[in-house]
Amino acid sequence: MYASKAGKSLRVSKEEGQIVIDTIKALFPKVFKMVEDAANFASANGYVILNKRTNSRAWFPLIISVIKGKLNYKENFRAVSKEQNEARNIRIQGTQADAIKEATIDLYNYIKKHNIPAVILKWVHDEIVDKHKKYLDGKSEEWKKWIAANPKGLSFTNDSGETTSGLSFPEVKRLLMINTFNRYLDGVTIDVDYSVEPFWTK
Repeated sequence: MYASKAGKSLRVSKEEGQIVIDTIKALFPKVFKMVEDAANFASANGYVILNKRTNSRAWFPLIISVIKGKLNYKENFRAVSKEQNEARNIRIQGTQADAIKEATIDLYNYIKKHNIPAVILKWVHDEIVDKHKKYLDGKSEEWKKWIAANPKGLSFTNDSGETTSGLSFPEVKRLLMINTFNRYLDGVTIDVDYSVEPFWTK
């Protein structure tokens, strides 16, 4: 955001909006360098590489048209600058999208390999929504009976070879998602939350 938009969003003056932006930039200089580098790279090349793991690219057709001389930057400033803003954020959103897709594949393979009575229903942004038998939910009376009969519960082994046992299915999904996201992000602590809700499937 520019100062004027930040001010409007926060219901403060433009000057105070600039103070907020400057403060955040001072707190997270590496993040702002990353997003500005992405915008500059897109302006020069017409695309951004999302992450090192997939090497997937996001393309910006208007910027490409400017680079090729087919579009006048000044005359189309608003539209082109919108793509430049998208380039600032696309590595974050795009990497999240790549990781959630890979986590979904990992979860599907886990379900298939271990013959788990569960099915993946859909994505909601960064959530994987599934439906599984109640005895695997970690909360119900059915779970208490099942875990009493199967004290080792479900287990999950991460990429480092560490195995955790006695898990419910939501706990497996949580550890699996953390494991997948750790393939994309070095030196960042990843956590995932889960909830067992009835309303998605109604």
